[in-house]
Amino acid sequence: MNKNRPQHEDISLDAFRSTDLELLNSWQNQSQDRQLALGFSFPVSDTSTRDWLDSRLHKLEKFPTSVYWAIRGTSGNLFGYTVLSSIDYLNANAEVGIYLGLSRNSGLGSKALEMTLQKAFNQFHLHKVTARIVDSNKPAIALFTKLNFEPEGELVEQIKLNDIWHNLLLFAKKN
Repeated sequence: MNKNRPQHEDISLDAFRSTDLELLNSWQNQSQDRQLALGFSFPVSDTSTRDWLDSRLHKLEKFPTSVYWAIRGTSGNLFGYTVLSSIDYLNANAEVGIYLGLSRNSGLGSKALEMTLQKAFNQFHLHKVTARIVDSNKPAIALFTKLNFEPEGELVEQIKLNDIWHNLLLFAKKN
């Protein structure tokens, strides 16, 4: 049994732990994931992942512009993470993102994204949450559509993957 795949396990959105470093770094260095989900194509060093994780572990702000949650099973295993970024408190909106390690096609993404939306709308009192998705990322498009995100627009030839230009699709959900 792969410890990174949920086996009908309940999940929670939790804080990152220093013990998550190795797994996060391995995810960030999967080339297809880097391009589709993370928005960059270069490898990530252990040091830069550690710096990124340290900033999430030690950054406490009254009004943060980005909040990350580790998607964790009841066993404590890390399955991925979600993020609210570009949080605009004045206009009550933000962007949402999700990254799943080896737990794709398990129903986990829907659960984690629903939990993140509950936080966005109930805890942060946001009116609107948007998502930017590369047009070739069909699983992400299906996930956000399943959760009633509506298409709002498209940025043409915005992302270059393997020397091919892709459009960035904009989706939104209102409270």
